[in-house]
Amino acid sequence: MNKLLLNEPPLMVLPTLASVLGLNEAIFLQQLYYWLLKSSTYFENRKWVYRSIKEWEEEFPFWSNSTIKRVVNSLKKRKILLVKKIYPHIFYSIDEENISKLEVKMNAQIELLEVQNDPSNSQIDLAKGQIEPRKSQNDPTKGQFDPSPIYNENQRDYTENTQRLPVEYTLFMHEWNLFASKNSLSKISSLSDSRKRKLQMRLKNGNFKKLFDTALIEIKKSQYLLGAKGWKITFDWLIKNDENILKVVEGNYRDKKNYANNPLNNLPKAESYVVGDW
Repeated sequence: MNKLLLNEPPLMVLPTLASVLGLNEAIFLQQLYYWLLKSSTYFENRKWVYRSIKEWEEEFPFWSNSTIKRVVNSLKKRKILLVKKIYPHIFYSIDEENISKLEVKMNAQIELLEVQNDPSNSQIDLAKGQIEPRKSQNDPTKGQFDPSPIYNENQRDYTENTQRLPVEYTLFMHEWNLFASKNSLSKISSLSDSRKRKLQMRLKNGNFKKLFDTALIEIKKSQYLLGAKGWKITFDWLIKNDENILKVVEGNYRDKKNYANNPLNNLPKAESYVVGDW
């Protein structure tokens, strides 16, 4: 017996992606990804697929023209879908960097929920409650022995928002490991106290998250950092101090190769295409 009700190619839907982006957006994005894998059109350091409105309507016969436009606009606003017009074609691609960031955030949220819903944590809290009864709101000693917002007196990296930090640390770990797995770099198995302290120091710079994301993009442009001469960049080296990540972001290790002879890079200048112009 055929597993499909009808003898035609099915469309795939990723449940997690649909729950975050919406069902229509998830269907569109997955189908575009399918065609990108088969595409041989390459420029601006990524693959592209060209489609007319009519071709999208044939691809999704159950959607109207206006629905397709709404889906495309929605994905563009999230900076996940890239659209370029190079006369006479309209090209589509996916910003995989933003997809990776979305995946990291989802994984971090899932881990946080798992920790909060862990029954063992509830048992620990219950045991503490039996030993240390909750103080009355009118208790004059309330707050006198509350733990300090810092970790300990020997640790010089302080923060007032300690509740946010473990999640933020987890985001950096997941983002690095996802990037490392795609670029043959060493992943990190855990966040040691030393790594947390270094991240705390880096996070004093309010722009560090943006620097970190930009650094991952720059690393892909450097064969040296990816191990061409034996040494490979590591998570620990990147967060070791303020200078290392700035050197990467400023392009000090970027390849100097000339790609002018590549015919794929000699396409007409791409113009931003506004979906509303359809």
